[in-house]
Amino acid sequence: MEKTYNVVDVQEMLEKHPAIKGIFVTYHETATGVVNNLEQLGNLTKNTDRLLIADCISGMIVQQFHLDEWGVDCAVASSQKGFLLPPGLSFVALSNKAKEAVEHSNIPKYYWDYRKYLNYFYNKAEQPFTPAISIVVALKAALRQLLAKGLPQIIEDKQSIRKYAEDKFKELGFTLFIEDESIRGNVLVPVIVPKDIDGSKLTALIDERYDFTVAGGMGIYAGRMLRVGIIGEITEREIDLLIEYIKEVLPECKK
Repeated sequence: MEKTYNVVDVQEMLEKHPAIKGIFVTYHETATGVVNNLEQLGNLTKNTDRLLIADCISGMIVQQFHLDEWGVDCAVASSQKGFLLPPGLSFVALSNKAKEAVEHSNIPKYYWDYRKYLNYFYNKAEQPFTPAISIVVALKAALRQLLAKGLPQIIEDKQSIRKYAEDKFKELGFTLFIEDESIRGNVLVPVIVPKDIDGSKLTALIDERYDFTVAGGMGIYAGRMLRVGIIGEITEREIDLLIEYIKEVLPECKK
């Protein structure tokens, strides 16, 4: 079953290769449902010139996140997933250490030149290039809704739905893909289908008959895994409906 990184391996790699300038990590992995511990990595890069750069696209909003406390130097998110919007906007948070690195960087760049963005932000309160205006307007409404509910409550609700879905799938004979509770994300619920079930046929039938789309596994887990998304207005009712639909089509999915 899926696991996270081994912090000892990372530490040994940094010691073996002192020229390493940074660590890239995905906070929450949508392919597996694993949440990687950012704080442990931040402890390795704090008080050094190395940067911790985190892809938080699916992990933001529905997971605890603390940029300064965890020592994250660059966090990247986007409008889809936890922000409840279509893709089209990206968000970047930089630590002071990261800003200094930006100033000293001599890698050729144009559109992704953060110096340009920071200059426009501080001096003109605008962006150097035309953004997706319609999504910016939608973002204002989405943020108002998210802040009214409060991030702690959102995280608690998503964790509750995740555990509810996990229990329902286990009752149905599915196996949780991630055994370690501490690294299970609140974005999706990955489960392994029973060995005698064709997972690809299962997802296809649910989509075709009930207009419910459930993602399958990727790579070696194609046809063997379901990845049930729980971001957005997903409640126990939607989970119950999905479980009922699966029960109805399971007999047709026998290998």
